[in-house]
Amino acid sequence: MNLQSNHHLEIFAVLDEDNTETKWSGELVTTYEAMRRKRCKQPLVARNHGPGTKFKFSLAGGDTIRLNHPKYGEGFYVVRTISQKAARNGHRPPPGIEYVRHTDARLKKDIRQDNHWLTSAVNILRKFGCRKIMADPIGETAEAND
Repeated sequence: MNLQSNHHLEIFAVLDEDNTETKWSGELVTTYEAMRRKRCKQPLVARNHGPGTKFKFSLAGGDTIRLNHPKYGEGFYVVRTISQKAARNGHRPPPGIEYVRHTDARLKKDIRQDNHWLTSAVNILRKFGCRKIMADPIGETAEAND
C-alpha cells in the first residue's frame, strides 16, 4: 500500500460575511493521514475546515458525480484520480480531480488519446454545478449526503 497516495479530497465552500458561497476549496488527505485518523478514532472525513467554510462533500477515486461540463454536457462522471502537483515558488496549486463519463471504462491511455480524460480544479467543479451522487443496484440515483 502506498501511504503517500491520495485517499480522498474534502471539498468545502468558502463563505463571505453574508454566508454566501464565494468559491470552493479542497483539502487533500493522503492514505497515511486517513490511516492516522482511523487509528486515533477520528472521522475519516473532516467536515470542519474552520470559520467561514461549509463542508460540501468528499471525493475519492471511483465516486460518481453529476455536473454540466461545457464540452460534454450534463451527466454522470466517475472520478478516476485526485492529483496534486508539486509546489512551485512556495505555492502549491489546487488539487485536480480527474474524471471521465460514467460510460467510459477504457484504459487511461486510450481515454487520454481521444481527449476524453477530464481534469478540473475544485472551484471549476462548483461552476459546473457538481454534486456527488450515489446509485443503488437498480440504477436509482440520489445526491450523496456524506
